[in-house]
Amino acid sequence: MKSDIDGQNWLHALRQAAQAGKIEWKQHALERLFGRGIPSRHIEEGLQEGELVEFYPGAYPVAACLLLCFCDGQPLHIVVAFQEQQGVCHVITVYRPSTEKFETDWKTRK
Repeated sequence: MKSDIDGQNWLHALRQAAQAGKIEWKQHALERLFGRGIPSRHIEEGLQEGELVEFYPGAYPVAACLLLCFCDGQPLHIVVAFQEQQGVCHVITVYRPSTEKFETDWKTRK
């Protein structure tokens, strides 16, 4: 099933919501943040500046994506969903990608 959602427009709307502070942190994301010692400000910056690596327009219940950003010189992946009608970002999880699962560009899956 092909989606009518445009990834770049969707990302722009997500960034606007994040900039306005409309971010909800899922429990899983908070556990990963604290467990991995990743400051929440890195995620907030990543929502603004991260590169769109994968876009999941058909994700349920709302579209989601994988963003890549670099914090303190280290790659960081952010999985975030976005409720367009409510204008709310939902941070699902965050992690530092490994070369076991990604190429060294941190975008290409092995």
